[in-house]
Amino acid sequence: MTRTRRATRRVLFWVFLVSAGINLLMLASPLYMLQVYDRVIAARHVDTLIYLTLMVTAALVVLALLEHVRSVVGLRLGAWLDRQLAGDVIHATISAAPASGGSRGVPALRDVAAVRSLFTGGGIWPLLDAPWSILFYGIAFLIHPWLGWCGVAGGVLLVLIAAANELAIRAQLKDASQRTIHAVGEADAAARNSDALLAMGMLPGFLRRWQQLNEAAIAPHAAAGSRTAALAALAKFVRFGLQVATLGLGAYLAIRGELTGGAMVAASIIVARAVAPPEQAIGAWRSIVAAQTAWQRLRTLLQVAGNAPSPSMRLPRPAGALSVDKVSYATANAREAIIRQVSLTLGAGESLAVIGPSGAGKTTLLRLLVGSLVPQLGSVRLESATLDSWAPADKARYIGYLPQDVELFNATVRDNIARFSDAPDEAVVAAAKLAGAHETILNLPQGYATTLGPGGLALSGGQRQRIGLARALFGDPRLVVLDEPNANLDPDGEHALLEALRKLKQRQVTVVIVTHRLSLTAEIDKVLKLRDGRVDAFGPRADVLAKALQPAASVPAVAAARGRLVSVPAAAGGSD
Repeated sequence: MTRTRRATRRVLFWVFLVSAGINLLMLASPLYMLQVYDRVIAARHVDTLIYLTLMVTAALVVLALLEHVRSVVGLRLGAWLDRQLAGDVIHATISAAPASGGSRGVPALRDVAAVRSLFTGGGIWPLLDAPWSILFYGIAFLIHPWLGWCGVAGGVLLVLIAAANELAIRAQLKDASQRTIHAVGEADAAARNSDALLAMGMLPGFLRRWQQLNEAAIAPHAAAGSRTAALAALAKFVRFGLQVATLGLGAYLAIRGELTGGAMVAASIIVARAVAPPEQAIGAWRSIVAAQTAWQRLRTLLQVAGNAPSPSMRLPRPAGALSVDKVSYATANAREAIIRQVSLTLGAGESLAVIGPSGAGKTTLLRLLVGSLVPQLGSVRLESATLDSWAPADKARYIGYLPQDVELFNATVRDNIARFSDAPDEAVVAAAKLAGAHETILNLPQGYATTLGPGGLALSGGQRQRIGLARALFGDPRLVVLDEPNANLDPDGEHALLEALRKLKQRQVTVVIVTHRLSLTAEIDKVLKLRDGRVDAFGPRADVLAKALQPAASVPAVAAARGRLVSVPAAAGGSD
């Protein structure tokens, strides 16, 4: 942000010089009128009129070119700022998600757009023109001191109106911006869950709720816009009144013989130009305040991301040993922790099944194990190194993760499985075969080259889960974390998943899995049972499951026949 600000200031310095040329050339029109009224008409020299007209025309052509140059520089500066900031903003938002508990979209990109529009829309130009008002006031004083003081009085009034506008709308625009981000985030979430909204008739109720959020965002904008419009109308009244006052005072001075007719007209134009920047700034103040507020948010976001430790040293290939030491995690403003003092150890190649009732914290624990959340207390270590010690490139090679809600990117199947890397096709196919997804992918219209829609919406839940599993198993993972990997699988898919777990065990890959089905625990070494975020039981599979099944001794046959833990109250559960 510091480098970007410095580079922007250097560009604006040259734009300021261009603005100087623009403002100097603004004098061409009033000076032309002064000469025509006071000299050409009186002397009746046509040649002088022709040469003056040619000179003014040339000046106006240069003025138009400088205006064009300034506009082009503004457009290019806005585009450059977007290129400089957008990538870092996305990186910072996603990087900050573990500490903040996740993020809905990238609202900071709207802040980048607000900063860009300040330059592309020309809202910054009145501020660069304002210092040159002194030049016009000086010329007005040279024409006659009374006209100069008249212009100063009007300029002071306009500056006071601009200051009142700033005080009146800054807080409202800041509040409106935050509420708008919230409302847009809710709309994005609704779009991602459109199936549930439509299927269960939730859309009308959601729209009523969203309209309330949107109204809360619109109200401050409307109030700020109303005040700005009122003050802008007042500023326009002052400017027109100042023109009338300048002409009237100039006519009075001309009657007294202290001023010529040409000087009267020229002074009116010059004074109007002197007070133009404050009036223009009032109209553009909303965009100026919005850009300034957005810049502050961007600076805070990027500073936090810049202060975060970034691993620079590549660590050796891990064997897969995982240790969790007294980990606790709570969301912002939460009264109670979701995960409380959880500890466990897994040797390289060992597997763990996490079970427990709904809301026990299973999904949250898995997100802590892969680093998508950061614990407030305790540590998660892969091969004795905390997760933030591993470089992103190493995580891409050694950690595989299948989240509970599988979302695929708007890219080809190959790109999704390869995690957008340039890996050889053989590695992609190997991961797909290990996940049992190879035949499924070949049945797609273009196989591995099939482009998926946003979130993989063109696929069924089972297809998404298989491709997501292939992505988790891609490369050489030493730790694979799967959150309910069989939630959408048919019997064939579940059989392929079991076969994948056997192969991972043979390869000495450490596996952590959340499941509600006993059938998936056949190849599992250890079981962790969570309740209310705490460890209720942890140890070898047979011991923990035997203890978990004791309360349901009357229905063991049913549970075994169904192959699920849902009939066992102590181990039942859905998503966390």
